[in-house]
Amino acid sequence: MQDSQDYSFVKLSPGAGGTIITQDASQKPLEVAPSRPHYGYQGHWNVQVIPGTGTQPSQANLEWVRTGYLPNPERQGSLVPNSLWGSFVDQRAIQEIMVNSSQILCQERGVWGAGIANFLHRDKINEHGYRHSGVGYLVGVGTHAFSDATINAAFCQLFSRDKDYVVSKNHGTSYSGVVFLEDTLEFRSPQGFYTDSSSEACCNQVVTIDMQLSYSHRNNDMKTKYTTYPEAQGSWANDVFGLEFGATTYYYPNSTFLFDYYSPFLRLQCTYAHQEDFKETGGEVRHFTSGDLFNLAVPIGVKFERFSDCKRGSYELTLAYVPDVIRKDPKSTATLASGATWSTHGNNLSRQGLQLRLGNHCLINPGIEVFSHGAIELRGSSRNYNINLGGKYRF
Repeated sequence: MQDSQDYSFVKLSPGAGGTIITQDASQKPLEVAPSRPHYGYQGHWNVQVIPGTGTQPSQANLEWVRTGYLPNPERQGSLVPNSLWGSFVDQRAIQEIMVNSSQILCQERGVWGAGIANFLHRDKINEHGYRHSGVGYLVGVGTHAFSDATINAAFCQLFSRDKDYVVSKNHGTSYSGVVFLEDTLEFRSPQGFYTDSSSEACCNQVVTIDMQLSYSHRNNDMKTKYTTYPEAQGSWANDVFGLEFGATTYYYPNSTFLFDYYSPFLRLQCTYAHQEDFKETGGEVRHFTSGDLFNLAVPIGVKFERFSDCKRGSYELTLAYVPDVIRKDPKSTATLASGATWSTHGNNLSRQGLQLRLGNHCLINPGIEVFSHGAIELRGSSRNYNINLGGKYRF
């Protein structure tokens, strides 16, 4: 039923001296209740009665009117727009490492490196679940640029895998570059801001501001192993641009039983991801148009940190609320060689999340420091985990 068509299924001829009377002969849709979900071409049937004239017989036609195409789950192709979510969470994990690698014990000029692992799991809903995993490394260099400002730059390579809950798997390799700038400002705050108001130092409020710019390019290679068709392959690229601003202030309470200080923070994270259009090769090939993902988040939270007695180590706990205030979910249009077309949508992740992060730093000697962090972000029907382990050498 690829095209709309007419089918003649009955003709009525009057006998000698007879007549044919048709009532309500206007075109009407013929409703058929399917016994099970119907995939493929969608449409409806119309019954059209054409009255006869003179000796011409009256005729009833069935008209098939095509309205669209509904692919079965194997053909849907939601893994293509969902690959933008994989690139998105990888970019976020890299941005978090840049912040953590800049807020370390050894602040002098040096080189650093870290290993990273990142996981995203979207629950299965109507055959549209999604899983992403990525591992890789970062290498960077940090130094003081001017006054108290710090500049940190890094290169990252990640190897990732994406899977749906049907028949498609995707392997990706991404390359990222990040530049991070941080400066410390000090201004006089109102009395009573601190619990210890007897010290003149309590009137000086320290605020750290930072900014980072990142870019990532990911090459994808997807294979779809159909149940009844030959395997199809598709290759395309994703590009991700990230811009982030942050502000952090610090408070030192009188009681330091668990933590030496706590630091509320506010961040503005803007991410844009683009998926190229491409055409598969092999059997049952599809053409996918390009797609985009845009997200603007405003995380707000607080970090608690405690130093060891000798000041050669620390541990930290971070709690954050992550609302996505502006979002454009990814989608693409798929087309078969026959001309059948449909829209394939990426998952719509919940726009609100809660994040828990743990980390520690240890100064091995005056020139070497190691650090590690782990985080979990929970949303309505998805979970994101990431861990990293690294070290810095001062020179």
